[in-house]
Amino acid sequence: MNREYTDEEIRRIIRKKKRRRRWARRSSIVVSCLLIIGLTVVLASIVGSSVGNKRYQSDIATYSVDVSGNSFVDTALSQATAENKGGRKFWSNSGFSSRVPWCAAFVTWCAEQNDMIEDGKLIEYVGCGTGAEWFKSKGRWLEGGKKPKGGYVIFFSWQENRMYDHTGIVTGVVGDYVFTIEGNSSDRCRRKRYRIDNPVIKGYGIIE
Repeated sequence: MNREYTDEEIRRIIRKKKRRRRWARRSSIVVSCLLIIGLTVVLASIVGSSVGNKRYQSDIATYSVDVSGNSFVDTALSQATAENKGGRKFWSNSGFSSRVPWCAAFVTWCAEQNDMIEDGKLIEYVGCGTGAEWFKSKGRWLEGGKKPKGGYVIFFSWQENRMYDHTGIVTGVVGDYVFTIEGNSSDRCRRKRYRIDNPVIKGYGIIE
């Protein structure tokens, strides 16, 4: 048996349905706006990242080297190839039978190819701190924030503390930027660029 509704109950039902429809429309509008905003942010990020990466790569390709005839730098740059992914050539040269963090081994290998270790310009090191402290002990240390030269050895601290986490070779300096070649950067040899005042740069070993 169907129930008979009063006029007041019918009006309440109609009002509820209208409120639900209004809420549904508003929710739909809000969701649509959020989707549009989200897509806009993602698109802007992709475009910005693409433009930024192209500029980054263009800068590196254009300004990687500002030293002429520096065989240490030339040797390092020649290793930025896909075949060196994983760094086996470098960590095995330092006496390891399996992979270890190999940024220092890369610098050592490049130095060995140019007789720099025999000449006392650099030591063989596999720990970044060992290399940095050796330069300091020889009075051949330039603090981070100062302008280096192409051919210097660069040392980093990702946490901006006393620890040395990474090392590489300076290929050149242009304006406010220092350009490098680094082993074990995403597990390969890569050209990089940093602002000279970047606080993650602890300092430089001076190669004379």
